[in-house]
Amino acid sequence: MKRLVPVLAVLAIGASAHAAVDTVDRIVAVVNDEIILLSELAVFSGPFEERAAQEAPDPVGRALARREVRQKILDEMVGDRLVSSEAQILGLSVTEREVDAEIARIKRENSIDDAALRKQLAAQGMDEKMLREQLRRIRLRQKVTEVRVQPRVSVGDGEVRRYYEDNFKNDDKVRVRMISKKIPQAASNAEVAKLQVKLRGLREKVLAGEDFGEMAKTETEGSNPGGGGDIGWFVRGDVAQEIEETAFALEKGQTSEPFAFGGAVHILQVTDREALPPKPYAEVEARIRNVLLGRAGEKEYQRWVNELRQKAFIELRLDGPVPPE
Repeated sequence: MKRLVPVLAVLAIGASAHAAVDTVDRIVAVVNDEIILLSELAVFSGPFEERAAQEAPDPVGRALARREVRQKILDEMVGDRLVSSEAQILGLSVTEREVDAEIARIKRENSIDDAALRKQLAAQGMDEKMLREQLRRIRLRQKVTEVRVQPRVSVGDGEVRRYYEDNFKNDDKVRVRMISKKIPQAASNAEVAKLQVKLRGLREKVLAGEDFGEMAKTETEGSNPGGGGDIGWFVRGDVAQEIEETAFALEKGQTSEPFAFGGAVHILQVTDREALPPKPYAEVEARIRNVLLGRAGEKEYQRWVNELRQKAFIELRLDGPVPPE
């Protein structure tokens, strides 16, 4: 399945410089021996605050929406500081060549050139410099995870056997179409709820007789819009757990309720389903173990970051007036 170009957002200077200049600066967080300033936070959060405020019906709602987004961005910044500190301890860094390779991957997997990438970035209030900085942070986080988290993750033989008994002994494969709406980074709860309502409305149209594939051509912000959102055939273990569980709970022709995953809200439809002969345990054991290791690693990463937070000195000082619009 093609990966979507992620909604990557950092240092949105052009969109938020006004907020940073007009703000009376102060410390909004202390992370060990580092500080985060309100002006720095405003540079990161400004565009997302403005977008969230547009969804609110009145000045009070706009102020609350902007505060909610700002808190989310500050929380992300605190986490980034903790991970960066770990990287310094480990002597880890990310080279320009690694960032170049990641940009090349994004273009290749999404079948876009430089011009199309710049257009997509501009639609999200970004440029290539911002993208490179975000990719650098993501890659640094991956490197730290490989050292600090992966050694803590293991999957027992019993877990592998149980997954095999539950999912592979009587195996199926399914073919799926998907409609996705991207969740903007640091979206407010109201924004996410609005996307859920939008996807629920599309599902109701499908249930009333509209063609899912034709709808996907104009509605999806995910993979293969020209092909009606078709993401092809897959078996258990081929895709993310959230997609797998949703798809295999449906019969042929059924359409799922909206679900959030991977920075978007989705509905999917199973267009075909085929029973496969049982696979011998030895044939799929390694594959199952890798799937379970990946899922366990995601959970362990969250536990590890929480441990960093508990050990660190973190003082949040965001309470205070939100700069005027």
